[in-house]
Amino acid sequence: MNVVTLRIPQLADLLDDVQMELLNAREKFPANKMMVHALNEEVGELWQEMLNQYHDKDAKRNKEIYKEAIQVICMAIRVAIEGDADFPYHPPKPGFYAEEMLRKRNQS
Repeated sequence: MNVVTLRIPQLADLLDDVQMELLNAREKFPANKMMVHALNEEVGELWQEMLNQYHDKDAKRNKEIYKEAIQVICMAIRVAIEGDADFPYHPPKPGFYAEEMLRKRNQS
């Protein structure tokens, strides 16, 4: 599969943000140890920001929520691509999932 056209207007900008965060995260934490733990920690931080916004509707925490969501995405990407040295997961070739989904969509 070469190119998939996605029709989600904000996706390109979001992916730019994700890529920048991935570069920063890999520089700061190059090892792939405790990746699943870090992913769970990021999910917890996102949840906390969402709760803060829910309980204080005037808090205007949109940027904080977005940043935490980006960090969750980045950690999920790192787990998917790099695995986690603490678990016996061996990442498959990237792109296989999109190919499977396209096949399923074309069969429908």
